[in-house]
Amino acid sequence: MGSLNQIVNVNIALSTTSVPRGVFGVPMVIAPLTTFTERVRVYLDYNAAQEDELPADVLKALRAVFSQTPRPQMCKVGRLDVGTEGKVAADTLAAQLSAIQAEDANWYGFALTERTPALQLAAAEWAETQTKMFFTSSAEAAITDASSTTDVLSSLSAKNYLRTAVIVDKHAAGQYLEMAWMGRCFTIAPGGETWALKQLSAVEASDWSATEQQTILKKGGNTFERFAPQIYLTTPGKVVSGEWVDVIRFRDWLADAIQTSLSTLMINRNKVPYTDGGIALIVNNLTGCLTEGQRVGGIAPDEIDADGNNVKGFVVTYPRSVDVPFQDKADRILNLAFSARLAGAIHLTNINGNLSYELQ
Repeated sequence: MGSLNQIVNVNIALSTTSVPRGVFGVPMVIAPLTTFTERVRVYLDYNAAQEDELPADVLKALRAVFSQTPRPQMCKVGRLDVGTEGKVAADTLAAQLSAIQAEDANWYGFALTERTPALQLAAAEWAETQTKMFFTSSAEAAITDASSTTDVLSSLSAKNYLRTAVIVDKHAAGQYLEMAWMGRCFTIAPGGETWALKQLSAVEASDWSATEQQTILKKGGNTFERFAPQIYLTTPGKVVSGEWVDVIRFRDWLADAIQTSLSTLMINRNKVPYTDGGIALIVNNLTGCLTEGQRVGGIAPDEIDADGNNVKGFVVTYPRSVDVPFQDKADRILNLAFSARLAGAIHLTNINGNLSYELQ
């Protein structure tokens, strides 16, 4: 008997491998626990956490997350082991955070229920080596003392950390502003948010004098306070180094988008040739990622300046194949570069007006 393979022989390869994108909207609260044995547990709502009979401080942190409008689809809880004295040892925290991440890396921002300065400094040091952000709060009185350089905020700022944000809170002993802050802002796509001017639910604001507020801001901290009757807002939305939180988060998102998109392209092709056509494949892929960065609001769109000139939101620089150095071709390395304008955000508007009987 004959076979249709003698007429038409069909072989279909699957080029469907997809490198998973990173997660930039899932918060995690990390606490010493005996409630469960796994390192990480996922909660989709507050009721599920109550049913697990978690410790009161963990429930407070989760309530802060799930009370926001809008709120994240989930929040994760990471388990820490306690030492012989019944407390988490600061010198073991980095290893324990790494163990949590090894079990489940699909989260981005984290906070600790135990917020001693030693643990806060250890957590910040660990976060700086990862693609994660550490959010914490403190009620330490010395923070508002302009002459103090040893309080936890001053100590963190002195390290110039880019992945740690501190919100100073007089009520930190009984609430988790940092979890509410993450819960509110993580619902917005990276690049489309600012961490300033956010209203937070189910948490109490602090009253600061103008002098206290300026001291907190100069030290690299943030506040949640009253701006007008019944209007309570976060400000200014920075990490302790002085950079904006949203810039760090968008940078992480963009790096992940470029890496995963280009990796998927190269894995699913038999070869990307070192020709102008092959270079164009990679350039177009990179351009697509940067265009997505514009769409979500992190990169500025093309705009027109005062002279009518078109100002690009981003520019990709790449070589022609014939101009690539021999050694780069021999090593199969392509060097590209791009420059992009951040869209930024407006936090303050100054308006100067004049009233008269005639237009001035």
